[in-house]
Amino acid sequence: MPKKAHAPAESSSGVRRVTSKGQITIPSTVRRRYNITTHTKLQFIPQSGGFVVVPAAEGAFKELAGSASKHWTVDEMLNRLDQLRKENV
Repeated sequence: MPKKAHAPAESSSGVRRVTSKGQITIPSTVRRRYNITTHTKLQFIPQSGGFVVVPAAEGAFKELAGSASKHWTVDEMLNRLDQLRKENV
């Protein structure tokens, strides 16, 4: 009995279908090349005619907002900033 023909795999050009949940599969070659792993955050940047997908910047300022207040009071932070400004004058 002849083997059943399989649908060709999606091309290595990176063309993928969007699922009903709005998800896509990133090709394994791309994931390895750019070290994209589970929990990697990606940013979609609009451009004329489409968009570009890039890894989101690690340590973005928005993620840091408010993090120092866990360790120092506002007065302590302001005093330290004053000290740093004096050192760099």
